[in-house]
Amino acid sequence: MAPTRRQARRTELIIETLDDAFAPLMAASPEAFRAKYRKMAKDPHAFFALLDRLAIPHPAVSFTRPADPENWLVKRIGASGGSHVTAAATATTDLADRYYQRRATGRPVGVSFLADGRRAFLLGCSEQWAWHGGSGSFRFGGALQPAPLGSKLTDALPALVDAVARAFGLVGLNSLDMLVEGDDFAVIEINPRPGATLDIFDSEATPLLREHLRAVSGAAITVPAYSGSVASAIAYARKPITAFPPIDWPALTADHQTSGTSLGAGDPVCTVFASAPSASAAERAVKSRARALAIHWEEGLA
Repeated sequence: MAPTRRQARRTELIIETLDDAFAPLMAASPEAFRAKYRKMAKDPHAFFALLDRLAIPHPAVSFTRPADPENWLVKRIGASGGSHVTAAATATTDLADRYYQRRATGRPVGVSFLADGRRAFLLGCSEQWAWHGGSGSFRFGGALQPAPLGSKLTDALPALVDAVARAFGLVGLNSLDMLVEGDDFAVIEINPRPGATLDIFDSEATPLLREHLRAVSGAAITVPAYSGSVASAIAYARKPITAFPPIDWPALTADHQTSGTSLGAGDPVCTVFASAPSASAAERAVKSRARALAIHWEEGLA
């Protein structure tokens, strides 16, 4: 299938800026890069201690098994996607690459922003949902933007991401995950990289990859203007598939599985997109499109 115009433009941008953008990274050793990555945001010891110093609310964390594990989750340090999150009651021993986080209520919301190491430029917020097939109750299922937020929290977000960006010296595209109830919020984690919501915030007029590279290089950043709502959803295989069938993939899909591939239950099949004037309409459209596509690989399975 031919690439979409957005995918083709991204490829052009990568080719145009490859040497300038990645020369600094190639000059650093893998050890130095990993050390900086952990120091920036993915070491929960440092991350949550810094949130405390900044007076930013977050669920309680522990590095030993809590006395009441039924009220806690266990997470793998540095992991993404949600499939690594399990109920703490199932963890019988403490592991060096895990930590515990108290369960909290609220709607999952992602805050996407660009940063240049000194300040942050808010792109917007996305409401997210989990895929509940199989045992992956915390696995990322999809997202839509904009997320409906109260005015008090909306007004507070620019200062919040600005403080976090400065504290960690973040550059480029980043996202902050939180749980939201009214105007109250609790920060769950930060992703110091382009996240799963990149596509729903991308813009043909102001491509985010271009702005990411500008931020990394210290150039001036332009924040895209958005209208309407955009949603994305991951379609997963609900049952094992011995050989994935050939599919003539329609528009508004990406990350396609290759025909002939063997898949297990819960393996990702593709990403689906939809846009609409309202967030509720975009969410309905993307979930309906994902269900309709699933007929191509679920039909005939036992």
